[in-house]
Amino acid sequence: YAVGEKVHYFSKSRERWMVAWVVERKSTSVYIIDKQGKGVLAKACTAELLSEAEMRLDPMLRALSALGSEGDDDDDDEDEDEDE
Repeated sequence: YAVGEKVHYFSKSRERWMVAWVVERKSTSVYIIDKQGKGVLAKACTAELLSEAEMRLDPMLRALSALGSEGDDDDDDEDEDEDE
């Protein structure tokens, strides 16, 4: 993934795919992401991320993402999914 690229990660606390942006590439398989563009940084492995194109191409992921966004609120500051 490229720095600045929009990606999706699975939030364990919200039980759905969430939007993030790649901030830094640490190695070939580890990235620093900004969760929801709010400055909440987390370490994520390539296997834990999906690109925007992957989300668009997989109808099941699209459906699950759409279901998860119903009743969504913007109070995401306390997302506890950071992998340290």
